Amino acid sequence: YIEGVDVPISEYFPHLLDSGSPYAGEITIWHLLTHSSGFYGTDNELWETWRSSENWVDFVLEQSIVAQPGTTFNYSTGNSHLLGVIVEMATGKSLLEYGKEVLFDPLDMDSVDCGLDPNSWCDGGNGFALSVHDMAKFGQLFLQKGVWAGEQIVPESWVEESTTLQFKRNSGSADYGYQWWVRTFGEARYPAYFAQGHFGQYIFVVPDLELVVAITSYHNGSSSMYWRFMNDIVAGCTPPAA
Repeated sequence: YIEGVDVPISEYFPHLLDSGSPYAGEITIWHLLTHSSGFYGTDNELWETWRSSENWVDFVLEQSIVAQPGTTFNYSTGNSHLLGVIVEMATGKSLLEYGKEVLFDPLDMDSVDCGLDPNSWCDGGNGFALSVHDMAKFGQLFLQKGVWAGEQIVPESWVEESTTLQFKRNSGSADYGYQWWVRTFGEARYPAYFAQGHFGQYIFVVPDLELVVAITSYHNGSSSMYWRFMNDIVAGCTPPAA
């Protein structure tokens, strides 16, 4: 449905080119995947204004492009929402409907639901809800390089590409792939990747240990607590030295 990650998003949102920014035509799907689009982000003082706006898509696209695409990491739920809308435009199906067809139903992930924005696009940046059991299944699918019950559900090349370093940040405790955070855990610094949802929802995958950890919680403080949890879990799973 989509040629690749280097497709300019103006192919789906042509009015973006009317912004007057010299960078508008440079923004690609890759930049949305890595939160390096250059848009002034939604996850700041704009959050409530964005979420109460009549058109979430246009709100994101109308933000100033404050950095050249690909140069600055700025986590913004608006980027992920645009990705979901692009999938809906490309497939002609809602993100939830398409997800059920190619991912959720094949894995019997029957808890998955998704909210809608004011224009009935699925809330791909913040709206998916699923049980901790189904979260663990999603992590296990990626641990198994996209294979489930002998069927290749997600291309192995995409699993590899999305869960390895795509954008190295200058600060913080993790770098970024495609919508996955990447970092290491344990004294042996095992490579890992993880999904992080608001208030402490996590899927951690540590391939070298064949380890998947899914966490649901309600925590409004520092995320460093979860790094301690994972370091302890990894220590408990690490084989003893010969």
